[in-house]
Amino acid sequence: MGNFWIIIAGIAGIILVIFAAISTFHLFGSDAVQPVVIVKVNNTNPVTSSSISNANTNNEKIANNASPAPMLQDDFYTDSSLNTILWTKSSPILETWWSAHFTYSTSPINTNFTPNGIQMSGIQNKFDINGIQSLSSFSTPFSITAEVQNTPGPSYLFILTDGDPIHHHGFQLTGNSNGGCNFGYDDMKTEQNGIHTSADSGWCSFTLTVDRGGIGTLNFGDKTLPLFLNTGPFYVILGERAENTFSDPSINTVTWRYVQLSSS
Repeated sequence: MGNFWIIIAGIAGIILVIFAAISTFHLFGSDAVQPVVIVKVNNTNPVTSSSISNANTNNEKIANNASPAPMLQDDFYTDSSLNTILWTKSSPILETWWSAHFTYSTSPINTNFTPNGIQMSGIQNKFDINGIQSLSSFSTPFSITAEVQNTPGPSYLFILTDGDPIHHHGFQLTGNSNGGCNFGYDDMKTEQNGIHTSADSGWCSFTLTVDRGGIGTLNFGDKTLPLFLNTGPFYVILGERAENTFSDPSINTVTWRYVQLSSS
């Protein structure tokens, strides 16, 4: 009797396996159509596997079109001290560049951080300069924008340098206030001074865009100017320059509000 039930159980197992195989063939055989799951929520458009795929594709396009993170960004008006991961007050590049391009030696830079930005002071003699230099260098293409307080005394000083002060491959921008934003610039081919813009007399902002071949465009107030640079890599220098001799260097200040450099 025991063997009889064992035989019956075996036969039943074989029948179940055959039934499962037949069912699988009918559902997923070569002529079968794959099912599409449709979910309706509050009578809105149905969500299908196709629409989910399209949504994922759109999300990928949005991610690919997102602006790259800046390679250099410092909102000085939010800082309480100099970010020494980004900047230095003293370097061989600064010292070599100063001595090669300016008549007088540099003055020790004093920095003070205010709600307006990084305030630089310390210059006293005519053509004295000081400033800070980025620790990283940047190759083209890129776009850099900055804003500086427009003051009637010392001039603000913006420099892109590849570290070679003799063969001028970079760019220098300097200017001050005279009823607007006055500036002059010097690139590989041109030196031009006394350019006047109708920008706000309180603050001056500019944007410099340089393509992969080193051809640049400077947008400053209502002026758009072509520039000729090298491809870098360039260090960024922000500083100030004295146009006259002052008895009290503490009152001669330039304030940089922010700087941002991004790949373009």
